[in-house]
Amino acid sequence: MGLFDVFKKKDCEICGKEVGMFGYKKLEDGEICKDCVKLLSPWFDDRRHSTVTQIKEQLAYREENQRKLADFRPTKTFGEMYELKIELENGIPKRFVVAQTDDHVAENADLIDFKDVTSFNIDIDENEEEQKYENSEGQRVSYNPPRYDYSYDFYVELNVNNPYFDDIRFRLNRSDITLETVMPRTILIRKFDPMQYPEYREYKALCDELEALFQAGMQGVPVNTGCRQEPAAPAEKPAFVAAPAAVAETWRCEACGSENDGKFCQGCGSPKPAQRQSAGWVCFCGATNSGKICPQCGTERFAPEDIECSQCSWTVEDDNKVPRFCPNCGKEFNGDDIR
Repeated sequence: MGLFDVFKKKDCEICGKEVGMFGYKKLEDGEICKDCVKLLSPWFDDRRHSTVTQIKEQLAYREENQRKLADFRPTKTFGEMYELKIELENGIPKRFVVAQTDDHVAENADLIDFKDVTSFNIDIDENEEEQKYENSEGQRVSYNPPRYDYSYDFYVELNVNNPYFDDIRFRLNRSDITLETVMPRTILIRKFDPMQYPEYREYKALCDELEALFQAGMQGVPVNTGCRQEPAAPAEKPAFVAAPAAVAETWRCEACGSENDGKFCQGCGSPKPAQRQSAGWVCFCGATNSGKICPQCGTERFAPEDIECSQCSWTVEDDNKVPRFCPNCGKEFNGDDIR
């Protein structure tokens, strides 16, 4: 073959159309144009090692598949990235398609019988990433306690009996399911449990329903999933104990002798006299404590004047009260903000 033979136009072995060197794909014993490649199943991945005869046989199968889709009546649809559409007959899952668009007929999605499915599996992909912030010196440092983003993707994995492909894998969620958590400051760190979050439980319930449908379809029996319900959250660790509601404390004005319960005297307007700090202290988490360490979250005792936001340098000014979040920048206070 001459040097310039590779640049010669060639005929597609399937449709006969003449195409240039960039307009065709290689087969084991010929060439196929890109337009004909688009007619093949999206789950087919062995074109390069297929013969012209095998490709023509698959295209005949695809034409028959297009005709069968005319009487396909899906009753259930799942997924966002891909759409899994399932047809039930007398409560028994019979056929399904996995479509990449809303129009499964136009894209000629492969119509598969449940009896041809040999295995079903849900693969949940988890990724963990620690959150950090920029301190006053411009360094990226960890929060105290540490914070993490957990992201999840839900995949369906199928093995099927089909002459042109034997496995299908597709993602249910369009974008990552991202959950944020703050690790507890305790000696025994519990493993993060995504089932505490409703957005995760919603997809887990969807996966459980799909498993019930596929198991019933593979066995040829009716499925009884009922309405999809969000499963109850597992028992959670006790929540932080909120500080008890303060009882209004009265004080006597030294100037006029009036009894008051506010910041200023109702009789003469004099401000409430300063008091010594109470023996107890209120932690960031809301618990009222008397010891050196908060038993709820492990934070060491601090005084309101010890607090300075590590992100914007805000300090306590209003009646010596420390809010949970910085009123200036919104940062949640923690041990990093104790001077």
